[in-house]
Amino acid sequence: MIKYYFIALLFLSSFVSAVEQQASLILPLPPMGQVSDEKKWFNADELARWESQLSNLRKRENVDLKLVILPSLMDTPADHVVREIGKKWGNSELHGVVLHVPGDKNSPYIWWGGAASEDFGQDPRVRKDMISRMERRVHSEMSEPERVSSAVQELSDAIRVLRSQWKNMKTVREKFREGSYSKWSQMRLSKRTFIAAVLLIGLLSCIALIIFVRKWKRKRQSYIFPVTSPQRRFGSRFAGGSGAAISLCKKHSTT
Repeated sequence: MIKYYFIALLFLSSFVSAVEQQASLILPLPPMGQVSDEKKWFNADELARWESQLSNLRKRENVDLKLVILPSLMDTPADHVVREIGKKWGNSELHGVVLHVPGDKNSPYIWWGGAASEDFGQDPRVRKDMISRMERRVHSEMSEPERVSSAVQELSDAIRVLRSQWKNMKTVREKFREGSYSKWSQMRLSKRTFIAAVLLIGLLSCIALIIFVRKWKRKRQSYIFPVTSPQRRFGSRFAGGSGAAISLCKKHSTT
């Protein structure tokens, strides 16, 4: 009996831990704009100012950056939370997240990602080092609002650089592909031209040979003597030659 109680207790504890872990990963709904303030940390004017600033960054410079204020991380690693926010809220190309938890001395947290970042092939160690250096510069500020503002500035600059590098890489890649395709097309065209030229030369050679042979046969026939006739002509005793007979007698006319 004690054994069954022990098994039930283990099952219940694992279920409770799973529920707590699942609850810790629940995120607020995506905001209508660029700012999510579940803590109500900003007043109305500050919220409107941040919303306007981040919306202008997105429209003018194509920098998609979310500023998220959460009351607590519920013992969930900050890098996991900020990564999940970026994947679920950001656009698929390139986006960034600044996560701030008021009262957390390690806050704000910075993250960026998207297809452009993956296509760029950035080394995860280099990326982690970049984020660490950015967060160290951010944490050098004195107050929390200054740290948030510095984090937004640092991340927006990094996204601009990454987007510029990504566009340059795409341009170089497209030019390389176009050059390779053009070179391949020229090689293919030159091969086809060579084959067509060889076939044409062969055809012309055959035609010239046929014409030469026919002319040679006609010219050869002009040197053959005519066939002799076996019939006798003009009382000749022998037949042969051309069939012609020559009379050496003088012909007298009779009156």
